[in-house]
Amino acid sequence: MLHAEDFSVGTYDHIYIAFSPALPDGRVVPTDFGLEWWQRYVAYGIPTDFKSLTDDQKNRRIQSATFEVLNALRPDEKQLLESLHERLGNYGERTRILRAIKDTKAYRFEVWFDVPPWREPAYLYVVARENSSGQVLEAPPLLLKDYEDAFPLVSTISFTKGILNLNPRKSFRAGLSVNSYPTPIQIPLSEFAAQPIIPPDLAHKAAQGR
Repeated sequence: MLHAEDFSVGTYDHIYIAFSPALPDGRVVPTDFGLEWWQRYVAYGIPTDFKSLTDDQKNRRIQSATFEVLNALRPDEKQLLESLHERLGNYGERTRILRAIKDTKAYRFEVWFDVPPWREPAYLYVVARENSSGQVLEAPPLLLKDYEDAFPLVSTISFTKGILNLNPRKSFRAGLSVNSYPTPIQIPLSEFAAQPIIPPDLAHKAAQGR
């Protein structure tokens, strides 16, 4: 989610949060420590009864703590982080992540994917927004073997003669990931159905029933 929004905390790109009851509850303590140049540790205070919380309560607390840490590291990105936190709260484990956008005279095409819970399938979602009316159209979700396949599968988007083409990345490494898919992925505009943007968990259930 953060990468898709061009969010950055600087030269390092991995943040490890160390939860500690030795700190006051909710206290964020950034450090300059990292075993590698690309990682940094941040300490975060949790209550002494954290282990007694239910799994759902722990997950919600960890999610909130993560955004508190990000806000402490990048207070200038407060609006973006609030928006992402709200999206995650609304859609949960099936929150969509933006992969690519293509603007044409008639449509804005958006390609999204999700990072599913363990052992559940990932999907690629393709949305078309009519510029004149604002109507939202959506193609049937495409099953992915791995959510990371979304990156080599969709490098660029083209729209020609009523067909949307999702063009793959051209490299040997990308080819290893996409060789089991028909590429480029082609979706006729006629396959898009008019609908509101539905929560990703519902889209997931619909796709499973296909």
